[in-house]
Amino acid sequence: EARKTAILAHVRRRDLLSAETEAKDLVAFQLTRGSRNYPAMSLCDLAIQAKNRGAYSAQELFARLATETNPDDAQCWTQFADARKTSGYPREALVLYESLINQYPEEVVAKTGRAEVLRDLNRLGDALAAYDAIIEAYPENVFAKNGRAEVLRDLNRLGDALAAYDAIIEAYPEEVVAKTGRAEVLRDL
Repeated sequence: EARKTAILAHVRRRDLLSAETEAKDLVAFQLTRGSRNYPAMSLCDLAIQAKNRGAYSAQELFARLATETNPDDAQCWTQFADARKTSGYPREALVLYESLINQYPEEVVAKTGRAEVLRDLNRLGDALAAYDAIIEAYPENVFAKNGRAEVLRDLNRLGDALAAYDAIIEAYPEEVVAKTGRAEVLRDL
C-alpha cells in the first residue's frame, strides 16, 4: 500500500515515467511473493484510482501493465478496455469488450462496459438490448438498470425512463445515481 501511495503521488505530479518505474518495481516485488494475481490486482487498483483522479494516461498505463503481468485475467483486460474507452478510443474498447465476452461469457463487467460503449457510440438500440440481456441474466445488477434507464432517456422515452428509475429507487432506496437520473428526467419532462 505504501508503494501504491508513492506511485499515485507521481501520478498527481504528472510524472508518468517515475510512476511506471515504481509500478514495475512493485510488480517485481510482488512476483517474488506469489502468483501473478497480486501484482495484477495492484495495477488494476492503481488504474481505477488514476481514473477517479482524471489521470487517464496513468489509468491506461497501469491497465496495460496489468494485462502484461497477467494476460489470462479477464479483469485486467476489462480494465484495459475501460481505459481505452476513457482515453477516447471507444471502437477499440468495443472490440476488446466483445473479445472478452466471447472468451469469458459470464464476465458481467465486460458486458456492462460493452453496453456503455454502445451508448457512447450512439448505438442506442444495441445498448438497450445489451442492458436488457444483462438484467435478464443478472436481475440484481443496479449498474445495468441505471444504464438502461439512461438509454431510455437518450431515446427520449421519458415515461419509460422515469418508470425505470422509479423501480430502481423502490428496490434500492439509497441509490443516488437513480435519484439523480430521475430528477434529470423530471427536468426533461
